[in-house]
Amino acid sequence: MVPARLFLFGHFRWELDGSSSSQAMRDKTQALLACIALSPDGRIKRNYAANLLWERGKDPKASLRQAIREIRSLEEESGTDLFDADARYLSLNLDKLWVDARIASEYASGVDLQKAEEVALSITGPLLEDCIIEEDMFHDWQRTECSRREADMNTIFDILFEHFLNKERDLDKVKNLALSALKLDSTNEAAHCTLMSVFAAQSDKAAAMRQFETCASALRDELGLEPSEKVMELAYAIRTQSEEETYSRHNPPALVETPEQMDEKHLKPVILLQPFVMSGIDQFLDYYLQSFRADLCEQLCQNCRFSVREASLQDVHGTLIGDSIHGTAGVSQYTVRGQVLSGKSELSLLIHLLDGKSDDILWMNRIKVQGHQLQGANLFDPKQTAMELLRFAELREMEKANNTEDSHLNPRQCVSRAKTIMFRFSSQAVLIAEQYLQRALDQSPLYGEALAWLAFLRSIEIGQGFTANAEATREEIRYLSQQALEISPHDDTVLAILGHLEAFVYHDFENAAELFKRSLSVNSNGAYGWGFSAITRCYTGKPEDALPLLERCRQIMPFDPHPHYFNTARCIASLLSGQYEDAVRLGRQVLRNNPAFHASYRPMISSLGHLGRQEEAEPIIAELTKHQPDFSINWHLDNYPPLEEAVSEQYVSGLRKAGVTE
Repeated sequence: MVPARLFLFGHFRWELDGSSSSQAMRDKTQALLACIALSPDGRIKRNYAANLLWERGKDPKASLRQAIREIRSLEEESGTDLFDADARYLSLNLDKLWVDARIASEYASGVDLQKAEEVALSITGPLLEDCIIEEDMFHDWQRTECSRREADMNTIFDILFEHFLNKERDLDKVKNLALSALKLDSTNEAAHCTLMSVFAAQSDKAAAMRQFETCASALRDELGLEPSEKVMELAYAIRTQSEEETYSRHNPPALVETPEQMDEKHLKPVILLQPFVMSGIDQFLDYYLQSFRADLCEQLCQNCRFSVREASLQDVHGTLIGDSIHGTAGVSQYTVRGQVLSGKSELSLLIHLLDGKSDDILWMNRIKVQGHQLQGANLFDPKQTAMELLRFAELREMEKANNTEDSHLNPRQCVSRAKTIMFRFSSQAVLIAEQYLQRALDQSPLYGEALAWLAFLRSIEIGQGFTANAEATREEIRYLSQQALEISPHDDTVLAILGHLEAFVYHDFENAAELFKRSLSVNSNGAYGWGFSAITRCYTGKPEDALPLLERCRQIMPFDPHPHYFNTARCIASLLSGQYEDAVRLGRQVLRNNPAFHASYRPMISSLGHLGRQEEAEPIIAELTKHQPDFSINWHLDNYPPLEEAVSEQYVSGLRKAGVTE
């Protein structure tokens, strides 16, 4: 007899007689079956199910009983006996029920190719695609299960691609598998690359390039990202090499820099600060205006990632003319203009940041001062103005790096790409980010910031458990850190990164504090100096001090391209400050944005433990254990930077209450 089947990937189907789908059922009844089927032993508590799916309802237990009746009615019609409900538990007989998502997890670690292929080709979409339920607990459960089961399914796809593409060379089968993988995740670059390779092997370069465009569009539309270097290299190979070379995945020829690129690769983006002008003649205001400009120039110069220059001013028939920037064709240029408009009772300062090539206004601010304030010592704040100017200039630089063709990236743009990618915290992201950093160092070996970020990348490998030899990785971090500090002893970002590494990797909090002090003395508007030092305050038992530092970091970098990293720091600080609800809220937000970052699970689990919400913590612990099988109380104590004794006990006691094993 063919076993009953439960399909959870894509459209929900429960085939009780092994062939035809059962009649439609309500969303929450489908969700209930899914929760039971994906539980470790096919059994969940009734109270947990009621709260999970009907926490906002008037009578969750009555709603649960109605769903149970619906399931039993369907079983009576088909003559099956898979479902059971007693006073405490709801269960499914998994020995007689085939569940696609469970099979995927089973075969991801030990694949039966024939059965794995059957599961892969049955997929019609993401896990529980049509199950939309507005309950926070269920949303967290669903997000955790989707992350786990879809990752397992992608592992199966990778194995099947490798087998049928390289061993059996069954291109039609590979094509069908890749199309099925894209139903699960339209941004799956491995599936897109597989289809591109198949089309190229079939001498259909046009189809291969159309697939590349489909991949690029999906990544931009759904994730706001550009294709990875691997995808770009494959597209390049298909365009320029023979089918045999493409199929065997030879690397494309090394890209040759143009003379202009070679000349420009060491140059920083330029900020041209023009003399400020005012309407009318007022010696006091003119003096104050030029003093403010000088202070602004000083603040801008603190950011060593830009070259700040002053322009001269000539008044030719009322026209303002700034000095041209010679010898920097192709280098980003920005212009800062200021003008004072004064009246009898009010004065206004207008500040503009313009793209130096297009004259597009990137940022503008108008500061008004009333007449009675004109004799004040500080009419305008140069530090705040500099912070906002630099924020928008850096955003434009990031945008340019993301939009530049991969083969034309200069070292600074390679580092920008690497920073954007590494904070995804997946093993693939770490590998891709490393490639960009190595490219930056190949072009510019004495690039201190690239060395510092490479050291930081190695610390991610330790924190995420990607390295097999943590001690060797620590030694490499030390070597890279020493090189970066020797090359760039006055770079605020380098100093901030190295301070974090001293605290996180080596637990030398005194040296870390000194490096943070140096970083912020160089640039008081350095976001990483504030953010990384806040994390160290948590390690040293001062979470109340960490929260305002993190707020300062957010003020400087409100458009943070990787907010989940410093939001995790806020989660930790909230936990250690006893603000458990805030920690859970932040933890949920972080996990929704990036479930691959292991550090975000632990403070959320501990906070749920302190709040007495163990059942809510169980699926989160299970998901973390999937990524980090050895996670336990002892692992935390051995690997987490040592905390002050009282807050360490607070952290650990929360983990115990949540159900984390010793």
